[in-house]
Amino acid sequence: MAYEGEAVSETKTAWNSARIRARLPDALTHDLRRTAVRNMMRAGIGEKQAMLISGHKTRSMFDTYQIIDERDVEMAGKSWQHSKWQRKFGKKFRKSGSKRSIKGSR
Repeated sequence: MAYEGEAVSETKTAWNSARIRARLPDALTHDLRRTAVRNMMRAGIGEKQAMLISGHKTRSMFDTYQIIDERDVEMAGKSWQHSKWQRKFGKKFRKSGSKRSIKGSR
């Protein structure tokens, strides 16, 4: 592994230096991995793709890092409601700029 063109001989030393420079003295590599998994899930990246990106080989290990909080549940509910509304009413609405917003209305 190299940093700024020089070989990093000890990853623990490099990690310690990096977290001190970032003002995250208590950060663990697993904290960053968990944050990355959560951010990928919130961004809508599929679980299999997220597992490949994060390097999780088993579903059980991936699930350990995939922490869900109240915000995630709220976002899922809003997304579900939106898709449900779109299925019910979405086809009836015309594109913006139309004089009539709903088909058949005058």
